[in-house]
Amino acid sequence: MRTAGIWIERGHVLLESLADRDVWGIPGGSLEPDESVEQGCVREYREELGIEVECCGLALINENFWDDRGVPVREYAFYFWVRPIDSTQPSLAPMASVEGHLKFHWFPLEQLATLTFVPNFLKTLLPELDERTRFLSTRE
Repeated sequence: MRTAGIWIERGHVLLESLADRDVWGIPGGSLEPDESVEQGCVREYREELGIEVECCGLALINENFWDDRGVPVREYAFYFWVRPIDSTQPSLAPMASVEGHLKFHWFPLEQLATLTFVPNFLKTLLPELDERTRFLSTRE
C-alpha cells in the first residue's frame, strides 16, 4: 500500500526523486500499520519536506502490477490532491528535502512527458486529472 500527494501550483507539479538519480514521481511512500491512507500522505510530506499539508480529495487509486527481479508485485497506491496548510508558503518556491537521500523540484505539467517517471503512466495522466476520482489498473 502506497500513499502520495499531488501538489499542483500554477500549472506546475511538485515531484520527488532520489538525490543521485533523475527518476521522478509524486511525493509519498508506504503506509504505517496504524494509519489511514490520508494520514500517511500527510505524514510523508511532514517527514520528507518538513511541511504540513492537507488532503483536498482523492484524485486516483492505482492498482499496479510489476516484476521485481523475478518476484511478482501488486501495489495499491492512493493519490490525494494536497495543499500546504500554511497559506504563506510561497508558490513554486524551491523545496529542500528533510531527508538527504531525496530531492524535490517543480515541473511544468507540459514537460512531464520528457521525464523518466515512476509509475510511468502518470506522466501522461497527471495533466488530464480533474476533480473526479479515478481508478486505474496498470502493468509496468
